[in-house]
Amino acid sequence: MGFKYHCANCQVYLADTAAIMSTNFNGVTGQAYLFKTVSNVSYGALTRREMMTGNHFVRDVFCGGCKEHIGWLYELAPTDHEKYKEGCTVLECAHFNESDMISDDDPPPREEKLLEENPEDEPRGELYGCRACFTYITCARELTSSAFTGSTGPAILFKRAWNVTHGDLREREMTTGLHVVRDVHCGSCTKKLGWMYELALVNSQIYKEGQVILENANLCRIGEKPGVPLPPKFEASRHRKSSRHRKSFARKPRSNSESESSSSSSSSDFSEIH
Repeated sequence: MGFKYHCANCQVYLADTAAIMSTNFNGVTGQAYLFKTVSNVSYGALTRREMMTGNHFVRDVFCGGCKEHIGWLYELAPTDHEKYKEGCTVLECAHFNESDMISDDDPPPREEKLLEENPEDEPRGELYGCRACFTYITCARELTSSAFTGSTGPAILFKRAWNVTHGDLREREMTTGLHVVRDVHCGSCTKKLGWMYELALVNSQIYKEGQVILENANLCRIGEKPGVPLPPKFEASRHRKSSRHRKSFARKPRSNSESESSSSSSSSDFSEIH
């Protein structure tokens, strides 16, 4: 037996018990719940907020019926330990009512259906590997743009990369504006290869989110050197999809508290060409 949750102001359906991830959060009005999914809501501008567990990038959440502010959405967390909250929503208990389990008359939660991608349907083209150890990293099929520059010179923007690890979250000021990035390292020899865009704070740059910059000086084309191993048959990549809640971006000095469980800024050592 579970419960359904409605906006306390207009009774619009918001979520149900099955979507609850934690009841141990606190908002500005007191106790709050963390939900995996919610329905019938709208989102505010992207904002960086200092919370008990560090700086987070969040969006205010409003009831879709009465426009009442009811909580916030986590877009990006500062550490791997907090990443489970990304894409999840905190609703403050003061802003919703609880009732018996969902009846057939209640609207189901809206779900976004994503197109299935099968990368094996297309040829890979040229294969790229780490210049230090020749580990397979990516291929020409994933190339977005070769008009970038890193600290060592020319660099390429790829949609995905494999066999890599990621560093801590950092803010970097680039020629196209402020970005939130992670350094990217070879998964075999740990050589730094480039960086991954987690968030772009300028609307025109959102296309780069989840994509990876690899510097030419750190890459070699697989097959150019003898004895280079073939790419693995099964590949796994860490690829963050861009947010589907894009509107405008802002930075406000607002603070929320949370009772579950830091990120430092870094100056840019590279530029981009467009």
